[in-house]
Amino acid sequence: ALWRREVEDAPTSFCALVAVVNTQNATATQTFRLRGAAAWPGAATASLTRLDGPCAGETTSPPEASGSRDRDCPKFLDGALTVTVAAFDTYAYVTGDCEAAVLI
Repeated sequence: ALWRREVEDAPTSFCALVAVVNTQNATATQTFRLRGAAAWPGAATASLTRLDGPCAGETTSPPEASGSRDRDCPKFLDGALTVTVAAFDTYAYVTGDCEAAVLI
């Protein structure tokens, strides 16, 4: 699921929350394509930060605690996002253009 919100006073920003759910009993990798990415400036190459745990290679959560924000987190590349999710797990990510107050 992808949830996008306009950011006041920043019409070119791309603030989005991405939730990926794996309902299978195996680790799965999936690529998602963002339709209409050209209409959202910054969307095609947006960086993500994991909200509900560390990204690959991180040992602490939230990522700010380890000083490794965005390290090994997935990124949109040409409007495509590839994510690997453990069996029966859910990952939640937010783009760098979102501020905490916007997500509430």
